[in-house]
Amino acid sequence: MATPIRAALPLNMKCLYVLPLALFALFIVPVKLTNPPPVQLNITVPQPLSYTSGTSITITADVWITDPDLDVKQFMTDHADKCKVCVQVTTVEVGDVLSSDAESEEVASDLLDPKYSQLLCDSLESPSLKFSGLPYGRHQLSAYLVYSETDKFSPVSLDFFTTSRQATPPKVTHPESLSILKQQRTLLQFARENPDPYITSDISSVPEPTVCSSSLSSSYPPSTFLMVGVKSSYDSFEYRDAIRNTWGKGSGKGSRYCVFFILGKLDPDMKRDSDDSYNYDSAMKAIRLEQHHNSDLVTNIDVIDSYHTLIPKATKFMSYLTSNYDFKYLIMTDDDVYLKVEDLIDGLMGRRDHDEPLYAGQVWEKMYNKKIKPNRDPSHRNGLSIEDYPMTDLPPFAIGPHYILSSNLVNFVGSNADNLKGIGSLEDVSIGYWMLGLGVTV
Repeated sequence: MATPIRAALPLNMKCLYVLPLALFALFIVPVKLTNPPPVQLNITVPQPLSYTSGTSITITADVWITDPDLDVKQFMTDHADKCKVCVQVTTVEVGDVLSSDAESEEVASDLLDPKYSQLLCDSLESPSLKFSGLPYGRHQLSAYLVYSETDKFSPVSLDFFTTSRQATPPKVTHPESLSILKQQRTLLQFARENPDPYITSDISSVPEPTVCSSSLSSSYPPSTFLMVGVKSSYDSFEYRDAIRNTWGKGSGKGSRYCVFFILGKLDPDMKRDSDDSYNYDSAMKAIRLEQHHNSDLVTNIDVIDSYHTLIPKATKFMSYLTSNYDFKYLIMTDDDVYLKVEDLIDGLMGRRDHDEPLYAGQVWEKMYNKKIKPNRDPSHRNGLSIEDYPMTDLPPFAIGPHYILSSNLVNFVGSNADNLKGIGSLEDVSIGYWMLGLGVTV
């Protein structure tokens, strides 16, 4: 299974091997690590010299190790309670560099402590490194790992900015996709460069995709073994095109796999209108043009496209699949994931019984040998109130960037799309919850 492209600490955690403390006479002397473990702490949010909107930021990271013989689960059992990550954020320059002088005066009252400096540490098991009250300006981030309160190693340092403006954080993806992304256009640029007189002003709907032929009416075995549902949004055209030009270019009729981009419906009230922004009419016309060229968009799902509608977006897509196609497996993924699709198909074809229910993916509970707790922060987009989810532990689930379901499980979800109750807005957790009800473990 491919490692997810983006992940929050402690994903991708590889086990650290740490020498025990030396015992001398009647007291213990802390020993500094003369040979640090082969580990690298990598800050994923924020990126160096990136911009964060607002006066708060939550730091996330990956912890990597180069020694493949070190076991993650054993380390988490033996040493996770002794290891923690520490991050210090210090303001080095105050001033909103993205705002005009007039705007800077307006936000001046929001400038908090101009000498802001804070150090936060937390365990690797459940880190929550949220810094609040930062003034707008430039900040230095210094991070490192700590073992047994004494040994510091794998230091990382970078600068980032906070601003009153809305900034889009960069997505991290596979190097091959990155090279394609640098050359990509936005959706509206694509539409302007490809005018088509046959794309009419009737923007009430977008034609259904024809990238794969429906095989329900055929008496022959299905030619499409794996369906790929890519969760995307209308303004992520460059990511969709990067997939079409990299791992998804073999998709289509007669192929072993078929890629669909799941968009949902646009909000008719969208009114932003600048040189490279969207209003409803221009966005719909551009999407119709994209569908005319590629025919791989699923937009006929009666859900307004939003992060908070991921559950109905996924369930109604599964309903669409089971109503129109015959297939063996579905993988749901994000548009910034690089999928080694042929390797995945080869692995799935090696199963003895394709009719046996399969629910698979990357499971935090199994990786770290511990129960995953719900996030109770009401301001977090993944927050769960006690009223919505009163239990103390989340069910075992495969995380959202990629999970696999056999067709019989897809059929269950799709057939009950209007009746299944999700857990908050958490699509991946909800899938795990429903599978648990069927007696299917991930």
